[in-house]
Amino acid sequence: MNLSLVVQQSPGVTAVAHRIQLAVAPVFLLSFARFDTSVPVALFFVAAMVAFFAGLLFFLREIFIATANLRIGPH
Repeated sequence: MNLSLVVQQSPGVTAVAHRIQLAVAPVFLLSFARFDTSVPVALFFVAAMVAFFAGLLFFLREIFIATANLRIGPH
């Protein structure tokens, strides 16, 4: 008697596996590219750090404006 075990996957597992395949596919495509991406990545990193620093400065300015407009004590 031949017992064959058929394993059925739920549709949820199949959908998640398909999404993972779609998310990972661009990584493999970028790995077959023959150009150097170090300069654009470095420029994007520097731009991100400048934007982050500018955001912190604007946040600090907002804090100074908010605390200047606080009225604590007798009016």
